[in-house]
Amino acid sequence: MPSLGKSLPYLIYPVIGLLVGWSSTAMIPSGKEKGAITQATSSATTRPRESRDAITAPMTPDELFEEARRIVEGPDESGIASYLTDWTDAEILSALSEASVDPDALLRHESMATGLLLELAKRDPERAMRWSLGQSEILRQKFATIALSGWLPDREDDAIATVKKHPEIFGGQLPPKILQACITSASGKGTAAFIIRIRELMEMGPGKHIDINSRLDPSFDFASLLNSPDFAVLGLDTMKESMLETWATRDREAAWQWVLADGGPTAIFQLQKSSWQANYAQSSDMIRWMVGKAESFTPEQQAEFLKMHAAQVRSQPDTSTVWIEAAKNPELRDAFRSAAAAIIYQGSEGSVERALKSVGTLPDPAARLAMLESMDRSTAGGIDRLEPAADRHLRTKLAEWGADTIRTQAIIDHLYPGNSSGPKP
Repeated sequence: MPSLGKSLPYLIYPVIGLLVGWSSTAMIPSGKEKGAITQATSSATTRPRESRDAITAPMTPDELFEEARRIVEGPDESGIASYLTDWTDAEILSALSEASVDPDALLRHESMATGLLLELAKRDPERAMRWSLGQSEILRQKFATIALSGWLPDREDDAIATVKKHPEIFGGQLPPKILQACITSASGKGTAAFIIRIRELMEMGPGKHIDINSRLDPSFDFASLLNSPDFAVLGLDTMKESMLETWATRDREAAWQWVLADGGPTAIFQLQKSSWQANYAQSSDMIRWMVGKAESFTPEQQAEFLKMHAAQVRSQPDTSTVWIEAAKNPELRDAFRSAAAAIIYQGSEGSVERALKSVGTLPDPAARLAMLESMDRSTAGGIDRLEPAADRHLRTKLAEWGADTIRTQAIIDHLYPGNSSGPKP
């Protein structure tokens, strides 16, 4: 939810409306209660509110406004959260009706209306869904999707049934959050139950593109699922990839033994997450482990491994030097370096910089220059011209490595035949 300071303009109106309702029925918290509420909104420590049995005179409009201001101007959301849990369902609905007409309910992904509806859905998902279905067409789907969350994590069958019952709202497709929650729940019920659930979920939107973006139960048996003929016939290649990657984060050696038996040594790449799924430290750790395995391959297996590595390193150049530094075998290290350096043919400043970092893993500057002079672009493709910034960066680095202007130009002409009309020293 947004910070209270930002929420003030649209939060204060439903709160005032609620307080007005209380005052009109003489159901106003006592002065002692108001002090407790104020303290709750100004302290990280929350305390249960006292009973509303004590009856006092209705507050004046100024007092109502001040009470609402104290509620919404707490230092963080803890005061509002603790206060909201003591509201009755009717009070939440009253405030929700006010908040739902505020423009933020439409314009913002999170608003006071969504917060109130989430609380109601946790208590009574059926009531939250009925309220949501009664809203304007422009907000109905948004609110109904929020109401669905009230059935999680224990009543996913009810959530699925509701989606099927209202195709005019959901189009027969489970919202991603609900789908992933169903997968998480099914993952703790055994292989057979998991496959049954997956079949059902496939019919509700994603089809064979169903993926695993959720937490799987700690007891989940990856080998049992992946070895199941019933799972294989579903043709869920995307899910299989996700399963293997997730398995590798839990038990890398067990996952490795499975892919080794299933697809041979080069299947090791199936255990590696994409760069957007893992941070640099996680990716580097996996690479070092993969290199250790690759060094035990036969020469034929290493040749196949290197073909796959060359394609992989082009898509994840930020970790290219990790491969080189992890290799103990000189021939494997040189192959990793050559594959990483080939990105230089892309001609951009970033690609040139990354390629030169890989070349720079050679300890001798003379060897670095010699490597660039012997590179063969026929197997790498790319463009034959340098961007101006890349040209400047390459010339500077070559000079640092000891190349004079003539040798520098010769290297650039060798790497980029179409760049001969570019900048000259």
